[in-house]
Amino acid sequence: MVTIVERTEQHTHTYYFTNKMFKEAIKYFLAYCKKHNKRYKYIYAIPRGGFSIGLYLSHKLNIPMKINYADPCLRLDKDVLVIDDIADSGKELAKSIYRDCDKFVLIAKMKGYKKVKPIVRTIVSDNQWVVFDWER
Repeated sequence: MVTIVERTEQHTHTYYFTNKMFKEAIKYFLAYCKKHNKRYKYIYAIPRGGFSIGLYLSHKLNIPMKINYADPCLRLDKDVLVIDDIADSGKELAKSIYRDCDKFVLIAKMKGYKKVKPIVRTIVSDNQWVVFDWER
């Protein structure tokens, strides 16, 4: 189940994404993979935001993580999972090099979600400021 958080204030509300929410999002994603019989060869973690999530999922799924898309061993196709912490505007995840990949983010803002439709646990309004526990 996706959680949608609505706020109307302009950046007056900070949305804190806690470690507990992180673990719930990972459980959600693992259940999604099981339900849809998803198996990935690699995780590609978008530097910098995707690194912690990618590393965590790499251990959970027991698959390698890459952080350099210029790596000749990495073909960005349907067998690669692209990870980022947040889909803000969606510009990064909408790049053509990720076109054939599944994309997972912890948080998506409405604009970013509509643009790339990633696998996501929580959707917040475009005007919310998101702070992750590891950023505090």
